[in-house]
Amino acid sequence: MNRLLYLSLLPFSFTLACKAADVAGNGGGQPGSTGIIGGSPNLGLAGSTGGPGPGPQPGSDPLPCPSSGCVDFSSDPNTPNPFFDTGVATGGASQFSGSPSGSGPCISEPEDGTLFPYNWQRPRISWSGGGLVQITIHTALEVKDMVVYTNQSSWTMSKTIWEALAAHVRDQDITVTVRTSSGGASSVNFRIAPASAGGNIVFWSAVPTEVGKDPSLAKDTDDYLSGYTLGDDSTVIVLKTSQVQQPSMNQDAHTVRKVLCIGCHAATPDSHYVGFNDHWPWNMAIAGISTDTLGTELPNLSPGGLAALNMPWSGMPAFSKAFWQDGHRLMVATSSLQDPTQPWATDDKLPAKLAWFNLDSPAPPLNNGQNFVVPGQQYGEIVRTGDSYGAACPTWRHDGTAIVYSSTNGGNMDGRLNVGATDLYSVPFNNDSGGAAQPVSGAADPAWEEYYPAFSPDDQFLLFNRVPATQVMYANTQAEIFVIPSKGGTPARLIANSPSKCSSKTSPGVNNHFGKWSPSFQALNGKTYYWVIFSSNRADIPPVTSTYQSGQVFISQLYMTAIVVDGSGTITTYPAVYLWTQSPATVNTTPVWEELDIPAVIQR
Repeated sequence: MNRLLYLSLLPFSFTLACKAADVAGNGGGQPGSTGIIGGSPNLGLAGSTGGPGPGPQPGSDPLPCPSSGCVDFSSDPNTPNPFFDTGVATGGASQFSGSPSGSGPCISEPEDGTLFPYNWQRPRISWSGGGLVQITIHTALEVKDMVVYTNQSSWTMSKTIWEALAAHVRDQDITVTVRTSSGGASSVNFRIAPASAGGNIVFWSAVPTEVGKDPSLAKDTDDYLSGYTLGDDSTVIVLKTSQVQQPSMNQDAHTVRKVLCIGCHAATPDSHYVGFNDHWPWNMAIAGISTDTLGTELPNLSPGGLAALNMPWSGMPAFSKAFWQDGHRLMVATSSLQDPTQPWATDDKLPAKLAWFNLDSPAPPLNNGQNFVVPGQQYGEIVRTGDSYGAACPTWRHDGTAIVYSSTNGGNMDGRLNVGATDLYSVPFNNDSGGAAQPVSGAADPAWEEYYPAFSPDDQFLLFNRVPATQVMYANTQAEIFVIPSKGGTPARLIANSPSKCSSKTSPGVNNHFGKWSPSFQALNGKTYYWVIFSSNRADIPPVTSTYQSGQVFISQLYMTAIVVDGSGTITTYPAVYLWTQSPATVNTTPVWEELDIPAVIQR
């Protein structure tokens, strides 16, 4: 079964788990909440022998405006100021004379207090209700406000105006006011950071009506990998199942077949490929995602490497730049395989070990006419001394020195976390030998189940999900995201867990999950800026009934947020920014944000 069949078991939520998958301001939902999260951010992970990761790139101060002030709101000849949208006569402005009175609409985009990288997509303003509205965008550095009249429910700033504004107005409040013709008005503030974000985003998209479909009947249009290039106005399909050229294998361990599912994925360090889980019996595959490599097998994948990837009962993959050189390319994943000479045994629900996979290893020898993998050659266990539980959801330091994973006594249900005591543990990689496993302080609390860890680009912080102890981890609406120093400390809740204040939804309750960092970070004026993408069920998109199962499918969507750390180790987190270029008709989840070479969006 593939991820669509996974989700036939989930009538009340649609998201992914470890196999196909589903950290932190103490201010609890207030924009710009801050808190000390424990210790210096420059300390390494327990058990790590490596030094700190790469340093941040420098941020940049804004460009100066003339002494008379900035004129960015008049920089686009195609967007006059004031701007009257299609269908709105200039006389409509007369309905907004005098001062506003009464309650105004709920402004859902941008959320109050959000922080944008200066190279992010142009902001969209969205609000509740209908009818004619007046939008006013004000900042002290601009000579005049931007004024818009529209009878739509959203308005998107032009790219020309956004780029000019982002170049001149940074770390300053920008106030958006939406006023209805009946007199009520609402306002929110957002800011543009003196830092940019790097990389591109690749995520899984699925049509919700196809949940529960037999994978042998699935079409390329049912689910696929989508991609977003920073600043673009749309997304692009990155990889379809039919394009994957690497062969997979059935549970009998000798019948070769095509890959049938693009499961939970991770980017390889070379920017051109992703590794992912195939469907039952949970083999692995690697396929190209760039224009020049689309669907192709990993170059020079050895016979032993292919045999390792075709081992059944694997979990989500992880890669490290430190172990990705020609002739020595390794992948880390979890494996429930108990006996490589009997891979057809139903081992997927047993506790998994942490394992390395050698993608450049020699072909395994014949054993009764079959090429069974050999421990220590094609793959091997990473010893976790002191931890007798199973392993799940690994994240590998970029410097290759250590791995953080979920230690769980709940076993794996088809490769995903289910129910059972689960904490984050760290273990040194030690050139694949492993070592003493240690709980990550602050992310190994018996009151919570902690999972889906992700290292920051400098290896100094960890994102992770958590839910109350004894609850299921897969697709749990109670899930929230926290951040913690990678050496351990006090976990801080991301403000971005909370929907906008005027929303009818709250968190816990919207399944915030699978946070991933931008591959770049920047420093300016004593602050370091990090960026995070995650998935959530908070969007006001009605749930959908699947053609193939009972129950409703909730629509996960992608959101971006900022994490800013000052020199004392104080972290500030911010509300979420909706990725408005994604399709609201598909479930969008399990993003990765890396230096990925994906096909360009066709500009129209």
